Amino acid sequence: MIDRVQKSHRVLLDAWDALAYGSAAAESVRGGLIEIAWCGLPVSFFNLALTSRTPASIAEFEAALQQTCSWASTRQHGWILALSHETMGDLLDPAKAVLEGQGFAPMMPLTGMEATELLPPAREVAGVEWLTETAPDLGGTVLRLNEAAYELQFAEPGTLPMERADWWDGQARMASVLVADGEPASSTAVISVDGLRYVALVASPPAKRGRGYAEAAMRHVLNRALAAGCRAETYLHATAAGRPIYARMGYQPTAEYTLYVKMS
Repeated sequence: MIDRVQKSHRVLLDAWDALAYGSAAAESVRGGLIEIAWCGLPVSFFNLALTSRTPASIAEFEAALQQTCSWASTRQHGWILALSHETMGDLLDPAKAVLEGQGFAPMMPLTGMEATELLPPAREVAGVEWLTETAPDLGGTVLRLNEAAYELQFAEPGTLPMERADWWDGQARMASVLVADGEPASSTAVISVDGLRYVALVASPPAKRGRGYAEAAMRHVLNRALAAGCRAETYLHATAAGRPIYARMGYQPTAEYTLYVKMS
């Protein structure tokens, strides 16, 4: 079980390092109790810290947290901390109390999930079109769909590296956007992480949900990534809303987290 949890940690950090591609302020910090994959842009979602091993005591956790907070404070951006349930063990509840006492806000649960062979689709989606790496403003379209789905704003349009056409290379970083009735309705990105297919930025606005669009977008880009040379293994970290969809596709849970956000 621990090996599966550690794999989830590694894949999550490496995926966030990959999402930071193109940012001159990106940083990666490994080896401590809390490890960091930092985009270096004013978007909390892309600046990630993670509890990667079990502390000997809550005091050790507090010390590591303070060190991470001091490090992050000089970068002057918000960030998220993924608190690993399995890694923290009996210290999980005390750690949550420490975080909330230091101004961290609970954001959402997250589940690491993996699959090698997906189950057949429950239904087929017909009459749709696709936007991929050759489409103008693919990154902007993906981000706007995610903003609509999660009711937030990542950043001012045009300010993130993934909004540049050269960010998407059709192999290491690719995306499929499903277009229905002339409008973008769902998106999924796949990032190659050590050759496996990491699924990210899955989003459908509320008005477009319940039609199988998210699963169709996932399968479309996963198939393209496999054809581009990625391994059959696929990994993701699921929100509570997405987890049932991924389970129906054949993904199995490997690790549990609670995400906390810390503003600058």
